[in-house]
Amino acid sequence: MAQGTSIDRELTARENIRFACETYGVPRSERSGRIDDLLALVDLADVDDKQAQEFSGGMKKRLDVATALVHEPPLVFLDEPTTGLDPRARDRLWEYFREINQQGTTVFLTTQYRKRPTNSATAWL
Repeated sequence: MAQGTSIDRELTARENIRFACETYGVPRSERSGRIDDLLALVDLADVDDKQAQEFSGGMKKRLDVATALVHEPPLVFLDEPTTGLDPRARDRLWEYFREINQQGTTVFLTTQYRKRPTNSATAWL
């Protein structure tokens, strides 16, 4: 995931994530649930039918995170994934990054935010 967003501004949030599912080969039978889960994760479920061009910068960033994680990759490079997000959204995404890391996903993360690890399992942050 690059520092700048790469979403399609003319598509809705749901359509952007669906397109990413199709692009990354997420099985059709898993797409609906995966889209719903990611919309909830990035707190965009209530605006899933709005075009991305109507979104604030933070909302676009959150949607970009969802599209980057749609296929549950084994290796993730994230360049400033939480820049411009409010503290609640930032903490929620950082927790998700910890979770996928603990489940075996290798996460490379660059950020200007400093956060102290709460235990050895989160020392990567």
